[in-house]
Amino acid sequence: MLEDKIMAVFEGNQGLFKDKAVFDVHYVPQNVFFRDKQIKTIASNIEPAFNGGGPIHTVILGDHATGKTTAIKKLFQFIQKFENNAIPIYINCKTHNTKFKIYSAIFEEVFKIESLKRGTSATILFDKIMKELKKQNQVLVVALDDINYLFTDNKGQELFYELIKVYETFNVKIGIYPIVTSMEFIYNLDKNTRTVFIPQEVKFPHYTLDEIYSILKKRACVGFQKGVINQEILLKISEFTKEFNNLRLGLNLLQNLGMIAANEGNTHITKKHFNQLIKSKKKYL
Repeated sequence: MLEDKIMAVFEGNQGLFKDKAVFDVHYVPQNVFFRDKQIKTIASNIEPAFNGGGPIHTVILGDHATGKTTAIKKLFQFIQKFENNAIPIYINCKTHNTKFKIYSAIFEEVFKIESLKRGTSATILFDKIMKELKKQNQVLVVALDDINYLFTDNKGQELFYELIKVYETFNVKIGIYPIVTSMEFIYNLDKNTRTVFIPQEVKFPHYTLDEIYSILKKRACVGFQKGVINQEILLKISEFTKEFNNLRLGLNLLQNLGMIAANEGNTHITKKHFNQLIKSKKKYL
């Protein structure tokens, strides 16, 4: 029966995988490797907020898949564990690309309730957020991932200016942490904003081949059952990943190879699986 065949696929996939989630691009690992220097610098810039001071605005700069988002999410998770004055919030500007959406996300984090939506303007949300932060003597630390998506119109300029200048209107301190692949967004800021927003840059370089291999090996150990993938194939994946300087590509290859092997009824990944997949992937790279 068709149902039996489908179930066999599901059970076969599970047989090779211990935890398929570790290959997902949104997965935040328990440890972030080869980014200690960057995380320590960002943490130092946030630290003043713990005592009610002003965080140091910081641009988190690097190419795609260099660990920027993972590093900031891991750091924010750590901060949230402690009783302090800092409220860290990560916002993806691809999905939260308007003032209202961003202030709604901040509102929910500050008040721990669903944002006011019907009949509520971004201005009202902003006012409520800032009054609450002032009342609780709390400092907001906002990471804006892919901030360039905010500058498709003047609304992004308005939002950035409001956040940067909030100390003057509400006596509230905010640290802004844009996550970007280039400094292009700076040129979208007007002169008044640029005179206030003077950030420190923390650069995330491309991973070396050895670093890529180490990261993929650790993910493979957590994600696959023992013996599913050998060192030779893992090195080939790492070399192909380094060619495109895209760690996400390597994670995708690991997951796809595991599924191909499982669907064919194999207990391990072979060179044939690798060669077939690479041939297919090259069409899209």
